Amino acid sequence: MRHHINGQLSRVMRRLKAGNRNNKNNKGFSLVEVLVAMIILAIMTLPMLTTFATSSKINANARKVEEANAIGQKVIERCKALSIDELLKGNGDTIAANADAGIVTPLTINDSTTGVYDARASKLSNNHYSYDLTMATYTGTSVNKDSDGLACYKGSNNINYYVQTILSPNKGDIAGTGAGSAWNVNDYSMPAFAEVRDTKNYVLMEEIYRYDTSIKTILPSRSSIVNPASTDAHGNLVAREQTSTETNVSKLSGIKKVVVVDVNITYDATTSKYNEQPVLYVKYYREKDAYGNDQYRVNNDGDIIDLSSGSKVESTQGDVFIKQYTLPEQNGIDIASDSFKDVYIFYTSYDRKYGSSGNTSTDSVYINMHKNGGGMLPAGKEANVFLIEQYVASNDSDIADRDAFRTNVQIKLDTANIFINGVQSSGTTKLRNNGLNVFSDVDGWDGSSEPNGITQNYDEDEERYLYTVTVNIWAEENGRKPAAGTTPYMTLTSTKEN
Repeated sequence: MRHHINGQLSRVMRRLKAGNRNNKNNKGFSLVEVLVAMIILAIMTLPMLTTFATSSKINANARKVEEANAIGQKVIERCKALSIDELLKGNGDTIAANADAGIVTPLTINDSTTGVYDARASKLSNNHYSYDLTMATYTGTSVNKDSDGLACYKGSNNINYYVQTILSPNKGDIAGTGAGSAWNVNDYSMPAFAEVRDTKNYVLMEEIYRYDTSIKTILPSRSSIVNPASTDAHGNLVAREQTSTETNVSKLSGIKKVVVVDVNITYDATTSKYNEQPVLYVKYYREKDAYGNDQYRVNNDGDIIDLSSGSKVESTQGDVFIKQYTLPEQNGIDIASDSFKDVYIFYTSYDRKYGSSGNTSTDSVYINMHKNGGGMLPAGKEANVFLIEQYVASNDSDIADRDAFRTNVQIKLDTANIFINGVQSSGTTKLRNNGLNVFSDVDGWDGSSEPNGITQNYDEDEERYLYTVTVNIWAEENGRKPAAGTTPYMTLTSTKEN
C-alpha cells in the first residue's frame, strides 16, 4: 500500500514539474489524484496536530500545578510566621467559645493582611483546638469571590483556586479531627526580652529573690537553735540540736518560700473604666519549730496560717518573714480599646540546695485575681501573667556539665505547688475565661487540662512543634468550581514550630 501511494505521489509531482516546463502540455489533475494527495497530507499532519494539542494541555496543567503550589506555599509561610491570634485577628477566644457552644458556622475574619477570610474551631479530646481557615486573595480590602460568592484565590492564569487551611495541635492530623498524638502545643508565643521590659508590662524578678541569702541567717537567729549559721561542704545551712554535747548535726529543717502575686482589678462605674495594680508578697517561714513540731501551714491563697492560733500571719513574726511590694497602678483602662498590663514573674527556686528529696523545689507560687465591682471581664480582655522559671543547679560543681545539669541536678518548681485563684494548677480546672490567663514554662504545665501553657523542652537537639499545617487546594475545571466533597487538586503539609 505504501509503495502504491508513493508511486501515485511521484506521478503527481512529475506532472506538476512537467506542467511548469510546458504549460501547453498541462492537462490538469484528475479527481482521484487530488483526493489521494489530500489523504496523504491528512495522514502526515494528523500526528503533528495531536502532538500540538497534547503539548498545549500539558503546559496548561503545568501552569496550573505551579500556580496552586505557589499559593499553597504562600499560605503555609503566613501560617508559620504568624501566631494563631494574629491569623484570627484577635477573635481566637470567640471562635473557641463558638466551638464550645457547638456553633459550626465560620466567623468572618476578612483580613487582607493575612488572607484569612473566615475561620472556625473544633475542640479536641485533649481540650486543645484545631482551626479551619478559608483563605483568599484581596484587591485592596475587597476579597476575591467567584460568581457564586465563594472566597477564592485568583490565579495569574485566571483560574479560581479554593484554599482551605487546617491547623491541628496533633501530629499528622491533616483533617483537624484530633487523630494522632498531640504535639506539646502552645497557642501563645513568648515575646522578645525587649518587649518584656516595655513600660506596658510589670516585671518581677529582683524583688522575688532579693532576700534569699539574708533570710537564711534571719530565720535561724529567731529560733532557739544553737549555732544556726553553720554550713556544710556545699554551703547548706546546718543546725546543731540542743544537746549538752552538741554532737548531732543536721540540715536546718523546713525554711520554705512562698510567692504571692495578687492582681487587683477595680472598676469605676462613673467612668466605666478599670484600674490595675499587682501586689507582690514574698514570704519565708520555718515549717517546724526547733523540736520538730509543725508550727505553720499555707492555704490555697498563699496565706501563712499559725497552727497554734489558727489565724493568718500578715506581718513578720516568729519564724515568718514577709515582704510586700505594691506596684504602680495603671489607671483609666478602657478595655474596649486598651488592655491590661501583662505581669512577668521571673522565678528562681529558693531551696536550691537543701530542699525536698530529688530535684523538686518546695517553693510555692500563688497567683490570684481580685476584681472589685466589675464582675467577669469580657472575653479576650483577661489579665495575663507569665511565670517564667529560671533554673539553678542543686550542686554547683555540676553546672559545667550541661547535659548533667539539664537532666539530673536542676531544681525545678512543682506544678502541685502552684495555685491559680486558689486552685492547684495541675488540677482539672481551666485557667481561661475567669479573668486571668497564666502561662508558664514549668514542667507539666502543658497538660491536657492547661490549654494555654507554654511548652518547655530541655533537649536543644529536639525541635518543638506547635501545629500540623495542612493546605487543601481545589481548582476550577473548565470554568466550573469543584463539587462539594471532591478530592483536593493539591494538598501541602508542614509543621508550625516554636
